Amino acid sequence: MERLTLTPFGRQSHSHARSKLPAPRTSPVTGSIDKWKLFERLRIGHEAFGVSYRNLAVLNALLTFLPQRELDGTKPLVVFPSNRTLSDRAHGMPESTLRRHLAALLKAGLINRQDSPNGKRYAARGRGGEMLHAFGFDLRPLVERSEEIAEAATRVEEDRDICRRLKERLSLLKRDLLAFADGYADHTEANTISDGLAELQRVVRRKPNRSILEALAERMTNLRDNLAGEQTTESRLSNVKDAEFERHLQKPEEDPSDYAGSQLSTQSHGMTVTNALTAFPKAIELTDRPLSNWQDFVEFAGNIRKLMSVDQSTWTSSTGMVGRDVAAICLLYILERLDEIRNPGGYLRTLVRKISAGRLQPSTLLQRPVFD
Repeated sequence: MERLTLTPFGRQSHSHARSKLPAPRTSPVTGSIDKWKLFERLRIGHEAFGVSYRNLAVLNALLTFLPQRELDGTKPLVVFPSNRTLSDRAHGMPESTLRRHLAALLKAGLINRQDSPNGKRYAARGRGGEMLHAFGFDLRPLVERSEEIAEAATRVEEDRDICRRLKERLSLLKRDLLAFADGYADHTEANTISDGLAELQRVVRRKPNRSILEALAERMTNLRDNLAGEQTTESRLSNVKDAEFERHLQKPEEDPSDYAGSQLSTQSHGMTVTNALTAFPKAIELTDRPLSNWQDFVEFAGNIRKLMSVDQSTWTSSTGMVGRDVAAICLLYILERLDEIRNPGGYLRTLVRKISAGRLQPSTLLQRPVFD
């Protein structure tokens, strides 16, 4: 007759807390299961059962005492090694540590204990040497919970695949943000990009779980998309309606009296309206009225910069550093190369700084070949 006890011999009765643990989900056993394949699935999904790799090392040792590789849950699967023998099989693990890991396996419901009347582990045999009863550790829960073990391992593998794809996605996002960082070096977004890159590197280095990676990927995607949205100026220029563009041109923001010093500045740099018309054909294509003087050029630049996503503060700073006419020349130069310049505002600031520092002559912007 089979005996199954809850409490090991000589120990206190099982606690009320343990009696409240959820019952393991078992399934009817049909056929046999390869014990090492089952153990491998448990190793992958072990966290779902609240056991550690050290606990599994003891379970591995217990499995070695079953001579057959195939486990049949309809037959007894009790092993009864002494503590010393089990310790040797577990690579010399101290008995005190062994007992702790056995307790963890029992608590997880992966093994059961079948105690003898005297608390020892042994097999009771008949006169002919046949085994009548075995007292020790019953490994049938592994077979009974094999479906649950397989499902846990599958979930872990699916999560690993998703995490791998998320990390690949984050690598691409990191590359995009690094590209944006060059164009936004002196922009208010520079700190945002820097913080995003630092967070990305910090989180990925800590072996994050799926939920953390998903949240990070969403934040980095939003940041990338926001930055990219500021650089879609070429498409907006090509799709803008004639009426809308005309409305921009007919509503100059600055007072024409502010252009009084423009001719002096451009003349001092050796620039003429004729040179500008030759160098900037796109400006001529986009306006419905002739650009006959520098004031026309400056008015046109002041309005077109909104469609190029050059903010007001950048434009004001640029005109303050090099004058309105030179700033307009810089902006129209960028307009000609808009398909190659990812960040018009940042490029304008770079040109203005170089001109202000004397490292670039504005007239050279009129002499460079126009890009198709």
